[in-house]
Amino acid sequence: SYAMKSLQIEQNDKIYNTIADLYFYMKEYEKSLYFYLKIDDQTSSIKYNMSFPYLAKKIFIRGFELYENRLASNGICQQTQLITRVTIPNIPYWDGLLPCLHLLVIYEQGIGDNILYYRFLLMCAQLYPHMKITYFCKSNVSHLFKNTMNNINIIDDSKCFDLSGYQYKAYIMSLP
Repeated sequence: SYAMKSLQIEQNDKIYNTIADLYFYMKEYEKSLYFYLKIDDQTSSIKYNMSFPYLAKKIFIRGFELYENRLASNGICQQTQLITRVTIPNIPYWDGLLPCLHLLVIYEQGIGDNILYYRFLLMCAQLYPHMKITYFCKSNVSHLFKNTMNNINIIDDSKCFDLSGYQYKAYIMSLP
């Protein structure tokens, strides 16, 4: 391939990244990881991209650790042209292990992602029945999320709400 010929001419991070991406798309995850690990400048976006071969190989702990690198940047979503996630300052992130009485779960990315990841919010509510969970979601999908569990409260971005009283926050795509 031309990418491998480029690598013979010059070895640099951009070429390694291109080859790693190509192998990932071809579902050759070992080769993809090999080239991702060759990249000297391990930025958060490289680590985020590296999460996908690990997840595809079902190496979930490492994959989800690397997946959290998506939080290092907060760009514009290509599909919606909106910021990827709303920033909520002054509330620490929940690691899923520390005791928590009141958790704020925040939407991120597109509508489909929020619908798909809602199941993890339900699982969290089952695992921690004494924890009060507030799901802050987009107003155009809030009607889809019924308060089927006593410890989940749904609020949407059409209303202002008080941020005091939340012990921790988590973005919905961090729940797995």
